[in-house]
Amino acid sequence: MQEIQKKEEEKTILDRMNKNEQYFLEMLNTISSRVYFREYFEPPKVHKYMKKKERKENQKKRNEMVKQNKMQHYDPFQAYSIKEMQLLVDKQDNEKASLSRKRKHRLGEKRLMKDLLPKTKQLKRKLSAIKRQKEQNKKKNKQKMLEIAKRGRERDRKIKRNKNKGIVSKQTDNVRFSMIKFGGKRKQDIKRASLKTELKRAEKIQQEIKKTENGKMDIELKSQLMKNALNKVKGVKVKDDVKKIKKTMKRVKKRKEKSKQKWKERKSQQRKELKRKMKQREINLKKKKVRGKK
Repeated sequence: MQEIQKKEEEKTILDRMNKNEQYFLEMLNTISSRVYFREYFEPPKVHKYMKKKERKENQKKRNEMVKQNKMQHYDPFQAYSIKEMQLLVDKQDNEKASLSRKRKHRLGEKRLMKDLLPKTKQLKRKLSAIKRQKEQNKKKNKQKMLEIAKRGRERDRKIKRNKNKGIVSKQTDNVRFSMIKFGGKRKQDIKRASLKTELKRAEKIQQEIKKTENGKMDIELKSQLMKNALNKVKGVKVKDDVKKIKKTMKRVKKRKEKSKQKWKERKSQQRKELKRKMKQREINLKKKKVRGKK
């Protein structure tokens, strides 16, 4: 009898357990999946290379998502767990601590600046005083140098005057004077004649000198030679050498021929270029006409 009672009790216990299990499972099924798995939607991208419509739509979606995220802490299905809440509190505390450190650092910097300001002002004053002194010294040195240069110029002028006074020209027959340069600027009072006239004059003087080698020299010839000599001394170029005049004439002639040749070549080149451009223009006009007909 006892065994039968025991078996019946066991059966009743098992039935109760089964009923409880079924009830628990039914209750679990009533809970939505959002409680177990959080929904996460990636916000739509917005950039300048998108089309206007697409960009506006994405912007609207983003704004809606931001609003939803703001209202999340009121939703019981999306409430934070205790661990998450603790992490958030720790994060806020760390941010506050970092802000306080930054403030302290800034305050320290401000105090340092206040302490350093008078020292920096003193240094600036000293530097400005040194600069002024340097500028004054520069001006003084410049004035001294200018005075020294002035004295040097005056001394050079005096020396040149004395030299010019000491020169004595000896008048002799059949003597060629070389060009002597004085301190002053060279002045060319005599106008240059053409090479042909100078050659004729030089040849005439040479012939007259040859004629009067045995006899006495004419007064006109003598005066001409003296004039030439004086001009050479003054620094004026005197062309009385026949050989040199002929050489210069040849050189001038060659130069002229060369320039003539260059000018001819240039002219021919210009003509060729003009012809080429005209041909090209005609070709282009023909092409335009053909295109217009099409």
